[in-house]
Amino acid sequence: MAWRFADLPVRTKFLVTLGIPVLGLVLLIGKQVDGSLKRRDVLRYINIQARNIDRLAGLLHELQEENAQSIAYLGGVQVNQPRLELQYSRTDAAAERLNDPELALNQEVQGANALTGISLLRQRVSEQRITLGDADQSYRQMRTAVLEDLSRVAKLALDPETKDRLYSHLSLLNATDALANVRTSLGRGFTNGWLPAGDLGWLYDQLARYSTSLFLFERDAPAEVLAAFRENYQGPDVNFVRTVIGTVQEKRSLTGLNVEAEAWKQHSDQAMAKLDDVEAISIARIVEATDANRRDAESRLFIVLIALFGVVSAVAIMAFVIMRGIRRTVSEITEAAGALAEGDIRV
Repeated sequence: MAWRFADLPVRTKFLVTLGIPVLGLVLLIGKQVDGSLKRRDVLRYINIQARNIDRLAGLLHELQEENAQSIAYLGGVQVNQPRLELQYSRTDAAAERLNDPELALNQEVQGANALTGISLLRQRVSEQRITLGDADQSYRQMRTAVLEDLSRVAKLALDPETKDRLYSHLSLLNATDALANVRTSLGRGFTNGWLPAGDLGWLYDQLARYSTSLFLFERDAPAEVLAAFRENYQGPDVNFVRTVIGTVQEKRSLTGLNVEAEAWKQHSDQAMAKLDDVEAISIARIVEATDANRRDAESRLFIVLIALFGVVSAVAIMAFVIMRGIRRTVSEITEAAGALAEGDIRV
């Protein structure tokens, strides 16, 4: 005998009829849950990469400071070796922060490995067994490696809601690094009274890089970061640095500038510190934005899970109530039919 749906018990037919649309609804909500889980994981990853950018930028900043202080020490502008030792410890602490297991770096990122050979370099600087140019070049190679790491990590942290902030922050990092190169190069030039032709050409490239990167930052930066930049990056120190840079670009020479190496170091250090303050504000806003996006994704996931649980619970309760009603009705009809069969017409 062929199987027919109509031959099934009433309870089974009801459960099948109710279950088909409920199954479709559960699958639809399940798809939303899966999408929410994936988005939450992606935003968590982006938040981690934003924190990695913060740590790497911190290491880059400390390397820039160590670079400048080493050049000043070798040039006799700064003869305070304990201060240099203190900067060494700050750089080491910044490198150590990259070893946080919760902020796992991509295998392509060198991280603290970019500082390979720094102990020997520090020893040669402390004993003054290295020239200004060689020391500057060695530190520059390490900083370039960290900056390349920053570019790699930034590609992993791109999100439609934060990419503009990230692009402007990278431009600011490049402007700061270019200014650090200008600071040490001009520091060497003012200490020695001249720069080799090759170093002059590289200096002009860094001046152009500084101007271009700063322009891109001001073009792309969000309003609150741009306001912080305009508020912080000003004053006598910044004006002095801008004047010297403008004069060097115009004259294409250091001749006749009459700038003392110590004065240049003091003013350029202050200008760098102000630019670093803007960096800190910029990356803080990026981390806050990625944190907010992550929390929003987790909230949406929680809401979707509650909706799924609510639908399943409501359907289960409804099925139980309806089935109990059907069972009661069927029982009453069966009892009435039995009574009628026995001749009891009172039912």
